Amino acid sequence: MRSLSVIVIAVWAVVLCFGALLFVGSAQVSFSDVWHTLTGQMPTSSVEAYIVIHVRLPLALTALLAGMALAASGLLMQTLMENPLADASLMGVHAGASVGAAVAVLLLGCPLAGYLLSGWVLTTVFSLVGALGVMALLVAISSVVRRPVVVLVIGLMLSYVLSSLIALMCCLLDADRLQQFFMWGMGSFSHVSWESLPCMAVGTLIGIAAACLLVKPLDALLLGDIYARNCGVPVGAVRRAVMLSVGILAAVVTAFCGPIAFVGMAVPQMTRLLLPSATHRLLLPVCMLLGAVVTLSCSLLISFLPGGISLPVNALTPLFGVPVILYVLLSRRRKEG
Repeated sequence: MRSLSVIVIAVWAVVLCFGALLFVGSAQVSFSDVWHTLTGQMPTSSVEAYIVIHVRLPLALTALLAGMALAASGLLMQTLMENPLADASLMGVHAGASVGAAVAVLLLGCPLAGYLLSGWVLTTVFSLVGALGVMALLVAISSVVRRPVVVLVIGLMLSYVLSSLIALMCCLLDADRLQQFFMWGMGSFSHVSWESLPCMAVGTLIGIAAACLLVKPLDALLLGDIYARNCGVPVGAVRRAVMLSVGILAAVVTAFCGPIAFVGMAVPQMTRLLLPSATHRLLLPVCMLLGAVVTLSCSLLISFLPGGISLPVNALTPLFGVPVILYVLLSRRRKEG
C-alpha cells in the first residue's frame, strides 16, 4: 500500500512540475495564452506561442528525460558496485564527456570542422564519444577485474587523469571558446532545442529500456554473486550490460545538457528511504519519477529568478543532493553504532 502511495504521489509531482514549467517563466505569458497555445487556439506566429512551444516545452521535456536517465543510471551503478555513493560521474563518464567537449571546442576554430558540423552538433557528438569511450574502457576492465570496488577506484583514477587533460586543453583555448566550454560544463537543460531533442530522447529511451530488461538479474545480484549464479544468472555478462546501460544514459544526458551533479547519487538513496521494497521492479520506476521531479523542480526554481537571470542546473542540484547523502551516511553510522 505504501509503495502504491509513493508511486501515485511521484506521478502527480511529475505532472504538476512539468505543467508548472509550461506556465511559469522569466517571460510574462498569461495563463490563458499558454492554455490557448497548448490547445491550438493561439496563432503559432505569435510571440507567446513561440515562447511556450520553442522555449518552455523543450526545456520541460529535456529536464524530464535527463532526470529519469540520471536517476536510473545512479541506481544501476550503486547496485552494481554495492556502494551507496557510486555514480557515473565518479566513474569518469562526466570527465570523458568533458574531454570530448573540449576537443570539439578546439576544433571549432578549424574551418573544415565548422563547415561540416554546427557548434552544438560537434560538441554533442564529441562529448558523447568521450563518455561512451570511458564506459567502454571500464566494461573491458571489468571483464578482467572481478571486484566492483577495484573497478570503482580505477574509474575514479581515470576521472582524475581526464581532468588533467581538460586543464591542459583549456590552456589552448582563447577567451571566447573557453567561456563556451565553461558554460557547457555548468550544465543546462535550455540548450536542447526541437532540433536536437529527438536524438536525446532516442538515446535516453534506449538506455531506460536496457535498464528495465536488467531488473530481475539486478535483484539476484543483491543476494550475492554465488546466489545469482545458482539461479542461472550470467553474472559477468550482466555486469557488463549494466555498465553499458549506465554509460548510455549518463553519456547522452552529459552530451546534451553538460555534466549534472548529485542527481544520480542522491535520488536512488531517497527512493530507498521512501520505498519499503528493495526489488528493482519497484525501485527503478519510482527512482526515475523522483529524478524527473528533482530536475523539473530545479528548472522551475531557476525560472522564478527575477530579471531573466539564468543559473546553471549545477547551482541547485547540490542543495538537494548533499543533505540527502549526509542523512543516509549519518543514519547508517548511527545504526552501526
